[in-house]
Amino acid sequence: MGKTNNNSLQNMQNKLQQYAAEGSLSLRNMARESASFSILLDNVPFVDQITLTNTEVVAIDAIQFSVTGIAHWGNVDDVEVIATFENVDGNIVAGLRLQLSSVIQFSPPQVDWIELKRVALILQARPFRLLSQNPLIAPVTGAIAGDFMIDDEPITIKLVVTGGDDWRLEGDFDSKVLPNLSKALSLIGHTEDIQIPPGLNTLSEITLHEIAMGFNPTTRTVSLAEIEIGASPPEANGHGWEIVKGIELNEWRMNLFVVYPTNPGLRGIGGFISANWILGSEKRVDLHLAAFYPENRTGWQFEGSTGSDQNIPFGRFIADLATTFDTDATLPAAIADLTVENLNVTFNTYNKNFTFHCEAKGSEDKDGLDRFHINVDIDLKNQAGRYYSRRFGGTITFGEMPFALVFDSEHMVEAPKDKPPDTTGVSQRFIAAYHDPGGDAHNILELLSMVSGDMADIVADSLSFTIKDALFAYQKSAGKSKYLFSLGI
Repeated sequence: MGKTNNNSLQNMQNKLQQYAAEGSLSLRNMARESASFSILLDNVPFVDQITLTNTEVVAIDAIQFSVTGIAHWGNVDDVEVIATFENVDGNIVAGLRLQLSSVIQFSPPQVDWIELKRVALILQARPFRLLSQNPLIAPVTGAIAGDFMIDDEPITIKLVVTGGDDWRLEGDFDSKVLPNLSKALSLIGHTEDIQIPPGLNTLSEITLHEIAMGFNPTTRTVSLAEIEIGASPPEANGHGWEIVKGIELNEWRMNLFVVYPTNPGLRGIGGFISANWILGSEKRVDLHLAAFYPENRTGWQFEGSTGSDQNIPFGRFIADLATTFDTDATLPAAIADLTVENLNVTFNTYNKNFTFHCEAKGSEDKDGLDRFHINVDIDLKNQAGRYYSRRFGGTITFGEMPFALVFDSEHMVEAPKDKPPDTTGVSQRFIAAYHDPGGDAHNILELLSMVSGDMADIVADSLSFTIKDALFAYQKSAGKSKYLFSLGI
């Protein structure tokens, strides 16, 4: 079990070629020449019933060679045998694949939607150096592999033992492009009761990233069926996933699983979606979204944000919303010039309502501190699929005093039933109200300075009051700003 070199590997290859020329090459002879293969062979069932014919020993490169042949294994004929020997860090490491005839098929118990063809037993020995450093690890790893066919396209799957009598079926591929959603869902069985997000079934191609199934062959139970799918390459689809009219998701991934899929009494469904939504084109806003599988028939609830590094002109953002949702592009002039950050969004695929929350900061004072923080909420309500209504709200915080915002609209004209309202006036002002029944002491100069930096010569810096109620009003007209501050002490 000591170290070897490429000369030792070459000597082993020559010896096995001699066995093959004599017609006496067998798995047991290979085990005599390689301790690694001997350990591996101990994990092969009915190994003494395997006889080899048509053997061939071929060099792959300078550090590895292979032995191939056709075997009779117990009652199974035409088993393709591929053994590999490789010099890994001075150790010869062996691998073995027993490929069964294509007429041999396998399905997990009670599963009528997956049938594996070209079933194979795959075993791989570990380097002795690794075993000496980690004596608790298994000296051999193994799996049963097979192909699941979708439209004559093979998807390679392997079976591994996860502990006790439990087995796990999982994909043995990087990714596979499938022609539509139904082909992907066919991998988890019956899907009549699964809530599929809107628009997903219209995509012409979907990428399969993973498939998994847990089962126990002894108790004949299936505990889990799971898939992970995602967006196909842009060059294949040409567009994103339109989950709501005008809303396309990009770079999306969806995990969908069913627990106890064959047991109606225990059956349960879950899942998760992550995606990106790019809003606007002139100055794009990148939103990162996520949603969990809905427990009731209430649609998928998405939540997401831009993160903290994007600064977004509020006017540009509202214009992009108006284009996307075919709604009014006007906005309160009092907040039109804000630059917002930390944009958050929630929306529901059932009622198609959207909520946006964004944060902005006021200009800095003489000490470099922000004068105030403002949070703006925008609610877009779907009106029976005809149009979206829009409402502004939010809070403005001076120091530690939060004020509830109310935006005043000058004039709204009622529209016909099948059209959105026509805004002929624009909200030029907002009112913010503060209420604290207990009241706290506040320095009046500090409070007013957060509104305007020109208060130092007007209010004494020693003046403090306990404030229970306050009202702040702001108006912007003809490019000029006016403020009103009222305190209840």
